[in-house]
Amino acid sequence: MTVYQRIEAVFDQAAGPLRSRDVCDALDLGAEARFVEAMRSKLKHLVTDGVLVEVGPGLFARAGTGAVAWAHTGARTSPLGMSLSRRQVWSR
Repeated sequence: MTVYQRIEAVFDQAAGPLRSRDVCDALDLGAEARFVEAMRSKLKHLVTDGVLVEVGPGLFARAGTGAVAWAHTGARTSPLGMSLSRRQVWSR
């Protein structure tokens, strides 16, 4: 399974949009800046390919899933159950 297929599998199981750090956590890659930035690059590539959409700055979702509505609910937890910081909530 390629890294892109693994990323898509994470989004298939997510209840809403994810940040690159969420995807890194789901794939057990670590939260170091180098991993998060590399993942962000891969997510942007999937946006270009039409697989994902960027529903907000740094917030990605599967294309065609209605994720834009979730992004505007003001939820304080990510779809993977992780608590969002005040900055992350306000940046949406």
